[in-house]
Amino acid sequence: MSEREDKIGGTTPGAWRRAIVWASIAALTAAFVIGGIMRGGWLSDLPVGDPDWQRCNSPQADLRMAGCTAVINSPHATRRAVFVALFRRGAGYLRKGNNASAIADETRAIGLSSGSFAPFAARGTAYENESKYDKAIADETRAISLNPGNAYSYLIRGLAHYHSGHETLAIADETRAIQLNPTDMRAYVYRGGVYKDEGKYALAVADETRAIALKPSALAFIYRGIAHEHLGQHDLAIADNTGALGLNPNDPLALNNRCWSRAVAGKDYALALADCNKALQINAHDAAALDSRGVIELKTGQIRQAISDFDASLKIGKNPGSLYARGVAELRSGNKRAGDADMAAAKAIDGSIETTYAAYGIRP
Repeated sequence: MSEREDKIGGTTPGAWRRAIVWASIAALTAAFVIGGIMRGGWLSDLPVGDPDWQRCNSPQADLRMAGCTAVINSPHATRRAVFVALFRRGAGYLRKGNNASAIADETRAIGLSSGSFAPFAARGTAYENESKYDKAIADETRAISLNPGNAYSYLIRGLAHYHSGHETLAIADETRAIQLNPTDMRAYVYRGGVYKDEGKYALAVADETRAIALKPSALAFIYRGIAHEHLGQHDLAIADNTGALGLNPNDPLALNNRCWSRAVAGKDYALALADCNKALQINAHDAAALDSRGVIELKTGQIRQAISDFDASLKIGKNPGSLYARGVAELRSGNKRAGDADMAAAKAIDGSIETTYAAYGIRP
């Protein structure tokens, strides 16, 4: 199956999380300056000529973090210098994926200056990445209250709302992020992803198309491909997943989705099978890819292999598509009792499954 059922119909939060485009340290530091934290009296207390401070301002990540650590540990550093160094080191930890250390540093920075929005924005991102959505929302809300023009916090709060199951709030936040920064492709990617999950496929296509025009990303191509697939535009879905694979040749989601689109379109079965096989080489327990490969095998008359793949997929996760297709395969193998049972179970979960699969050319 494509990201229907498990993949197209409801992209898991993990798909967003795996492909999330994190803000750079430079972006957060720019917000830091715009927020006024380093203007006026702040700058007068910073040790501009100090070698450790210079390293703390280095564009080279490891050098910057080492310099900031030296500033933090210095008995001569001012409170304000330590605050800035903690923020910058915390942002560095965030970029490296060390969320616990990022949270610790930004918490210390907040303790030194609770009226500065940037440490809340950075800590909220770390909480979001750790699936602590309530804390992420609270931090980004605080950052927004301190700097209402801060598009970044709307972006991250929107993700946290999405992962909390609050799609309407997620769309509102990503829309506000777009209003504040209309050239940031991430907000279009994320809002388009929510539209896709809500079944608003034309809106999803529009958002992902805008994101791709700003800066092509594999995730934007994948989401647009999912929307195109739902609209029955298989060739466009294939093209989108090909675009995603041009940016990330080993993306298992794009490989499976292109496999699925080719399979249900009834063309290029050999190419479809190659895509599914590659996805399964990356992750042998990919339930969706096993299901997609089973559909190819069913449509090309490899009934025994199809049943085996549907069995494997259903052991990982139950979905009506695999149940229905396995039922058809069982009927074709002569096992009417098992086939009828699978198809009845699939219809009990999804009353439209028979019509859906008939459009794919799969009938009892």
